[in-house]
Amino acid sequence: MSKNLGLMNKDDTVAALLKSVGLEARIEGLLLTIKMRQRYVNTSQKTIEAVYTFPGGWGSHLLGFSVEINDQRLSALAMPKKQAEQKYEKAIESGDTPVMLEMSDRGLYTANLGNLKSGEEAVIEIEYAQMLKVEHGQVRVTIPTVIGKRYGDQEQQSQLKSHQQISSNALIEYPLSVKIEIMGDLAKGTVSCPSHPVNAVRTDKGQSVQLLEGAYLDRDVVLNLEGIASNSFVVAAPDGDAYAMIASFCPQIPKTTPKPMFLKILVDCSGSMEGESIEQVRVAMSAMTQYLTEWDHVSYSKFGSEVEHVTPKMAAVTEKFIKKVLAKAIVKTDANLGGTNMQSALKSTYQIPSPSDFKDPVNVLLITDGDVWGIESLIKESKKYGHRVFAIGVGSAPAESLLRELAQRTGGACELVTPNESIEEATLRMIQRMRSVPTEKIELNWSGGVEWRSFLPHQIFSDETVHVFARVQALPTSMPILSYQVGGIQYTCEAGSLELQSSVEIARICAADRVSSTQDEKLATELALKYQLPSKYTHLILVHERAEDDKAEGLPVLERIEQMQAAGWGGFGKTVRFSRSQVFACRSMASPVKFSDMAVPSVWRTNRVEAASKVREFVDLGTEDYEIPAFLKHDSDGGTWFRKSPPQVEIEIDKGFTPKKIIDHFNKAALTNQDLRSLINQISTMMRDSTVWHLISDDERLGIEDEIERYWCVMLNWLSESLGGECQLERHAQRLLNTVLNLIDPLHKEAMENSLKNEFKTVRESSWGTGPAQSPSLKDRVKKILNIN
Repeated sequence: MSKNLGLMNKDDTVAALLKSVGLEARIEGLLLTIKMRQRYVNTSQKTIEAVYTFPGGWGSHLLGFSVEINDQRLSALAMPKKQAEQKYEKAIESGDTPVMLEMSDRGLYTANLGNLKSGEEAVIEIEYAQMLKVEHGQVRVTIPTVIGKRYGDQEQQSQLKSHQQISSNALIEYPLSVKIEIMGDLAKGTVSCPSHPVNAVRTDKGQSVQLLEGAYLDRDVVLNLEGIASNSFVVAAPDGDAYAMIASFCPQIPKTTPKPMFLKILVDCSGSMEGESIEQVRVAMSAMTQYLTEWDHVSYSKFGSEVEHVTPKMAAVTEKFIKKVLAKAIVKTDANLGGTNMQSALKSTYQIPSPSDFKDPVNVLLITDGDVWGIESLIKESKKYGHRVFAIGVGSAPAESLLRELAQRTGGACELVTPNESIEEATLRMIQRMRSVPTEKIELNWSGGVEWRSFLPHQIFSDETVHVFARVQALPTSMPILSYQVGGIQYTCEAGSLELQSSVEIARICAADRVSSTQDEKLATELALKYQLPSKYTHLILVHERAEDDKAEGLPVLERIEQMQAAGWGGFGKTVRFSRSQVFACRSMASPVKFSDMAVPSVWRTNRVEAASKVREFVDLGTEDYEIPAFLKHDSDGGTWFRKSPPQVEIEIDKGFTPKKIIDHFNKAALTNQDLRSLINQISTMMRDSTVWHLISDDERLGIEDEIERYWCVMLNWLSESLGGECQLERHAQRLLNTVLNLIDPLHKEAMENSLKNEFKTVRESSWGTGPAQSPSLKDRVKKILNIN
């Protein structure tokens, strides 16, 4: 398998397995529905397993999943996570073609297409829906298509498993086609597309917008509908013996005397912001200085790998401060501060002292592309400090899920601005929100016996839609009313109309919102199965059963589909479409690339699996001068993993030598290496001279590789089943082990596992290695475990 994680042509250029993506969308009322078609073609000579992690829109819910393969169309069913994964693996093993969709992380999904044979084509169709919002007479439609490179440890800070993890490739291209039909009142507005050139035409039913040829999966698709009248209404639909309802409110909050602002400005100056994004920051900051008043207090900070507080405390806004401090800081703002360490920067900014006489919440204006891992911990940390975060996401593919969630959970707001949009206008809207009097005591009065309803926002702003999802026992006898207080005075917003529909989408959207918001795993699973939804606890799966003479043979080669590089990321490319050769030409004429300034490490990494396979060769040669990779010698706590010479007297359990280390290594190695014997040799080398190694690799068995291989497989499988959690074998590792485990007699396997439980009890109780383990009868115990007569 190639190191590029993509199929290779004869000339060693990347041949995309994902050939194209097509989107067909429909907007009716404020409901957006989308069908996305991903076309895969296996041009290699091998049977493959394609895995593609892709973004979903913030607030969208995936409702359908089907596949077209070999002239058949199949639809997926929701199953409990473990059951779906078992069915997927069973189909792989039997030579059929399973297709499974996983909710992999916040706003991310993973499509798995197993056993696609050489020359075959498959089209995966995904359907999802989203409620749009009117904000100040405008509806913004954002359809994400690419996941930008993100700062942080993807393995530790995301919930992605090894096969779901994301990488980008600046050489690869995925063509994109998009057609959007706009129906009803929204079609009367003015349509613009700041992200792509489009062709928009009037139709009998509204407007039809289509991207011109030459679009790719390298930026979000953004559509703005302007001149939209805001109103409040309710949409309801039958849901079994009850009703699902979506109430949409657009409150008009009375204008009051603008409040002084206590504002902490935090701008992203990481390497990923280079180019268009950092230019947007400078423009926004210049516009900001025009909106400040002498009653405001401001601090200015910028961050990358570290945070730099230009003003270490909040300063009163004066003409001198703007000219001597703020204006100079803006001029010096550049994308030269390394990685996007947002969590540390936000925490440090929250801790900047505020004037003691200020009682209202302090506002943080965050301008960033938002490309970081660790969203949940960042949000949790932010809520401790009581600041409102107002986020402006810049660039062609900002991390919308992070920025909107961060803003919503802290009582702030979020704006996304492409390079072709006015960031000055977005900045002005943010200032207006920050100066408005905070709303309090937000409540909803709803008749009809409410069984469940979604959470109300922490803060509402004038002329901005608030959606509330609910399940009620009967249709309301009066319209729902949203109430709130501003400056101690209560105001209300009442829905003006109720529309009863027969569509099942309303009930599924409401159920999906409930599933995503509940912490009750049992309830979430039940709802996901009832309404056939993917969730943290359920997958969508189908199996294309092949005829006996058409079964796939052996294990498929894993191909993780890479992302296109997001347009403008780190200064690569511009919003106007370039060919990939032009992108590199433009970059080469600029200043030399500083990889230390980038938001993620260089893509040229050492192949650790390959390095590990050479260790045994070094030992056999007796070579003292080779430098063995550090990760094979030590764990993160400094414990030794590898010894040149075996101990002469006693067996020592290496410090820090844990089951997690063993399983982690095997999980990662199994993604790119299907030679089980090679992987067992790697682990055996790393564990050489440990108690485990001596128990399995006894001198009487060293020449019998098949037997040693079986016992290592049993031991790894037993560790995974016994300990679970972080020690769980992932599916590609388990799949490899099963090629051997399935050939072992079940009774014999059970006897071996029972022996392992007894023998390793002492080791487990001592946390797998805190000191030497001596055993005068080691050989006898080894014989017993391995059933040697």
